[in-house]
Amino acid sequence: MAVPDGDVIETSEPWGVIPVPTPQPAFGYLSVGSSPPGAAVFVGDEQVGTTPIKHYSVPPGKHGIRLVMDGYGAVVQNVEVVPGDEIDLKTITLEREPPPLGLVNLFASSSEKDTVVYVDGILVGKLPAIAQLEAGRHVFRVVAPSGSNYSLDREVEFTVKDQAITIDLTSP
Repeated sequence: MAVPDGDVIETSEPWGVIPVPTPQPAFGYLSVGSSPPGAAVFVGDEQVGTTPIKHYSVPPGKHGIRLVMDGYGAVVQNVEVVPGDEIDLKTITLEREPPPLGLVNLFASSSEKDTVVYVDGILVGKLPAIAQLEAGRHVFRVVAPSGSNYSLDREVEFTVKDQAITIDLTSP
């Protein structure tokens, strides 16, 4: 015989009335979005999907919620999940990571003594020189004391943070 939740069963047994407990939900729920959308969502170490996520079942207790997206800094929020409750983290704005920086060793094998180099219009110093640059396209201008000068447009790429690379600025 089915009994509605929270009701009682009357019986002819000596104990009389048996209360029927109302079942408690076993999970809480998580909703989260991100700007931009499409961030990977982790609950603890488990990836559970990508944003936006609506009404995702999470066991009760404390959890770290982490949003991860290439080119953006990870965001972590700690939450405590209560059975039956909905945690709505709304839309979390992800911050762009700055381009990687690295050291660039600059030289020109045929340069005159006291030849200087500019990077993107800013004086770096006499060749050979070292500059800390962001990855990306840069204009290198080499100026010799005799007045000769030339510019080179080069793409600078770093595969790891703080990597050192060498660029030969010898006249083309």
